[in-house]
Amino acid sequence: MHSTEHVIGFLPLRMEAPGHTVVAPRDHVEDMYDAASPQLMTLIEEVQVIAVRYRSQFGATGFNLLHASGRDAQQSVRHLHVHLIPRWPDDGLDTWPGFPLVEIDRQHEYERLTLLR
Repeated sequence: MHSTEHVIGFLPLRMEAPGHTVVAPRDHVEDMYDAASPQLMTLIEEVQVIAVRYRSQFGATGFNLLHASGRDAQQSVRHLHVHLIPRWPDDGLDTWPGFPLVEIDRQHEYERLTLLR
């Protein structure tokens, strides 16, 4: 479907929406933690190529990009990949997750995360 020297794009066995495409690097890398910057840049560049093609050839007006790295993020396949979901007006999809309401002290989080620099 989409193939370059470094990236492959294909339709998953279970498509969640019309045009749903999995995009992955050809070289094995388990997740985003292990990927080198050039691998990530190439992956995202090819996602853009596919998304632009879906817009120009099929009239997609947007897309969602879904990804999980690590077991606790529900990564089900131990190979870096992203799911590109093309979107159209009134397509009826809701791909944004519904998060449970959790009380978080924003100032504490800001201070904690600032220490990571």
